[in-house]
Amino acid sequence: MPIPFVWSNDDISVGLTEPLNRQVKFLDRFGLKGVFFVVPKSGDKTIAEDATLLKAIEKARNDGHEFYQHGYIHTPFE
Repeated sequence: MPIPFVWSNDDISVGLTEPLNRQVKFLDRFGLKGVFFVVPKSGDKTIAEDATLLKAIEKARNDGHEFYQHGYIHTPFE
């Protein structure tokens, strides 16, 4: 009997292409699809300025992973 499995990751943002790629590679190895929440602005940069990240997101989306916006700016409050 299959066990349901959900993968979710918050806070994909500017400069985080490599961690995103590692997670997608891991999920793809097992045939799993992930749901990622993107923060468009980090510091004084936006994802519009990170062509590498945008390409990685586009490739992952084309492979069936999902991406949604997680606010516009994320300020740690913990």
